[in-house]
Amino acid sequence: MRPLIRVSLFNADSENDFTLLENKGEYFVSFANRTGTYREFLRMLFPDDELCPEFVTGDVTANFFALMKAVSDRWNDQMKAQVLDTKPGGRTIGNRRKPEMMKKIVERVVSGGQTGADRAALDFAIERGLKHGGWCPKGRRAEDGRIPSRYKLKETPTINYAQRTEWNVRDSDGTVICTLMAALTGGSKKTADLARKHGKPCLHLSAGGTADPAKELRAFIRPNRIKVLNVAGSRASEEPGVGNFVIDVLSQVLVGK
Repeated sequence: MRPLIRVSLFNADSENDFTLLENKGEYFVSFANRTGTYREFLRMLFPDDELCPEFVTGDVTANFFALMKAVSDRWNDQMKAQVLDTKPGGRTIGNRRKPEMMKKIVERVVSGGQTGADRAALDFAIERGLKHGGWCPKGRRAEDGRIPSRYKLKETPTINYAQRTEWNVRDSDGTVICTLMAALTGGSKKTADLARKHGKPCLHLSAGGTADPAKELRAFIRPNRIKVLNVAGSRASEEPGVGNFVIDVLSQVLVGK
């Protein structure tokens, strides 16, 4: 079986790993030394409910992220995810995958490689086969150490976060800033200020303040003719769930039929 994504749900007392796998178009979930089909996993989690359509049909990787986000919310856990296979996914009907021709809404995703929103956008691009890149600080600096080499980023001359932020804004067609809280603070606010400085389109999406983030992003990309999209936002240490928010929004917008 081909492992696709590993999601860990954790709190102060425990951590549990869940891995999505694929074999000949069938999808499975492995956890706690057991493996079952994706549908069996859903039935175990929601035994008294109908299978939610948003978790059954559509892109399987996006479904799995959304499902685990719902579980983490229900269990009041934190969540982290690791993309294990970068081969573009397809779409599922029930527990089967149906390949489709896909149209790329943007040509390239760029980001600074920081944990949280940045890293989630790059993981999304890699997993979907979209071109990715961007500037990162000298030494590939991030709050969790050195940014992994799988992210095709160029280093700025200095270790200053502000320089890579400005250069990503400058070199893209537009910037979307993703946060959980409605107010912009810290580096996210700096990003918006730099977009204004360079006269570049900028959109702020927040899980707590934007009614329909996917609709807002579509309305931002098309009229501004954005082909290179810069994705910025909160660090994982500031807003642990922001990466899931980014992936959820991008899954609905950046690659479509």
